[in-house]
Amino acid sequence: PDPDVNFQARVVNHVPEEALPSTVLRKILAETPSTSASASTQIAGSYRTLATSLGSQIQTSAGSGPSAGQLSKLDTTTLVSMVKELRQERKARMQKRRRKMAMAATKAYALAIVISYVDLLGDVAVSVSLYRGKTTREASYTMIGITVFSQVVQAIGSFALGHGLLATFAALVGLKPLLNEYNVHSVQPLTMGTKQEHEFARVLTRVMLVVLQSLPQGFYQCLVLLQMAQAGETSSWVQWASIGGAALSVAFI
Repeated sequence: PDPDVNFQARVVNHVPEEALPSTVLRKILAETPSTSASASTQIAGSYRTLATSLGSQIQTSAGSGPSAGQLSKLDTTTLVSMVKELRQERKARMQKRRRKMAMAATKAYALAIVISYVDLLGDVAVSVSLYRGKTTREASYTMIGITVFSQVVQAIGSFALGHGLLATFAALVGLKPLLNEYNVHSVQPLTMGTKQEHEFARVLTRVMLVVLQSLPQGFYQCLVLLQMAQAGETSSWVQWASIGGAALSVAFI
């Protein structure tokens, strides 16, 4: 980037208003497309005062930036006050934007935790429940096999795509969705890559979770429920909750 442009940006945004010359103050205000309602009121009041003293009429429209000709008629004290209010408005907008981004990141983390562990732990709980059954022990082995196969394939895929050892380990223990969300929303990701690459890794992980785990587990559990119904066995609430978790995981792809 051009150092002169960066220097000008630092001057415009950080140097105290009182230390800036009137020409810089006018430039800051002239390059602003709009102002707040209170700033617009102040501008209009200043123009009315000037109009009275000059014997002419100066008109402004609320929400529009002042023209160079109008700014040239304002004294330094008024310009300082207007720039100070403009900076305060920009700071308030930035804080509001950051709060929205933080809320979005929190929701994304919560969703990642749900995808990572609720579905995974639900499958494990179903496997344990089936293992304790009289005729469903073999089905529990299949459930565990599907889960392990899914995690191993995700880990191999992460390593093959160059996501790094951390991402590979996270995929193996079911933490890859949480790692992906952190990398996407953080300014300092835990793994190497651009923002676009982290976005792609997040989408790929969700697709792999659905294709390798949620869909196979959901369909197989439905098959087991039918077999249990035919055998006159009672299904547990854990099985239905796990099927619901699988459906939720598919819906969030």
